Amino acid sequence: MTPIPSVGPKPICQGSPSSPSNSANSSSRMLVFVALLALVSALFPALSCAQLQVTVRERTGEPLGVQAIVRVTSMGRTMVATTGIGTLSTVDFDVAAGEVDIQVEAPGYETATTQANVLAGSTIRVNVALSPKGSEAGSKAPSGIVLAPQVQKELQAGLEAMKQQKYDDARKHLLKAQKMAPSSPDILYMIGVLDYSVKDFPAAKKQFETVLASYPTHERSLLMLGQIQLESNESKAAQQTLQKAVEGDPKNWKAHYLLALASASSGDFPSATAEAARAAELNPEQMAATRILIAKVLLAERKTEEAKHAFQEFIKSYPQDSAVPEAKKYLEQIDQSKQTNH
Repeated sequence: MTPIPSVGPKPICQGSPSSPSNSANSSSRMLVFVALLALVSALFPALSCAQLQVTVRERTGEPLGVQAIVRVTSMGRTMVATTGIGTLSTVDFDVAAGEVDIQVEAPGYETATTQANVLAGSTIRVNVALSPKGSEAGSKAPSGIVLAPQVQKELQAGLEAMKQQKYDDARKHLLKAQKMAPSSPDILYMIGVLDYSVKDFPAAKKQFETVLASYPTHERSLLMLGQIQLESNESKAAQQTLQKAVEGDPKNWKAHYLLALASASSGDFPSATAEAARAAELNPEQMAATRILIAKVLLAERKTEEAKHAFQEFIKSYPQDSAVPEAKKYLEQIDQSKQTNH
């Protein structure tokens, strides 16, 4: 998609009204209305205008890696602005009080639409989370979540502090946001991510379980809880948790990949192979990770020759991949095992 230059959003609530109708029957009344509207706008601009701030991010809470185009329609007129890349981007619009339509699109993501009711003289922030194309989660949940400006400010400050590994600062901001919006699953989830980042795994696990107690289909919490269970060798529990994540969003490649790992750890090798293949199908960019996983599953199934071939093909196809040394070690083990048996 060709980037659209940022168009400075004009304060349409203070701009000139549309041209009056040419109809002779309505022209006089329209002129009077236009004159009154212009007078009100000139004398009391703050009463008819408001500020809208649109923040765009991944549905995971991460910044987008591409430029997004934000279109805002207010009073029948559309304004366009573009976000930056690699940051939690916010674009500002001066809009008329009332209902505002918001549309956000970005390459590789489903187009998100939402609405906001803006009060005259106020500032409202709308957080729009984009879902990757093909993801069912994007069509199941509303893409726009309106938070009070101060809540969104604290949440964004917490995310930025986490990016800079300033975890104490991040916690302060996230706890402030939670206090102001205690029922927001996204804030509770981000506190869990923070706990995970500082390696407080019991606290992180408890946080994700708390989110899921109230929001049992919260996809990101299912993924993180499943990953923690997997890392804690709770393979069966991880498999059950990640199965729910896959059922909630069958087109999420990461859910399939983690489920493949959990299935392999549980000894459910057929499921592991099928889930790994599905993850590769959904995200070809992760083909290397899924192929070496399938090779390991074959080895665990004692399908030695198939595993050997899979490791060799992996090395041949991805010679620069960081997992190549690991694949070579597996090949050495296979050869040593053959020599021992002979």
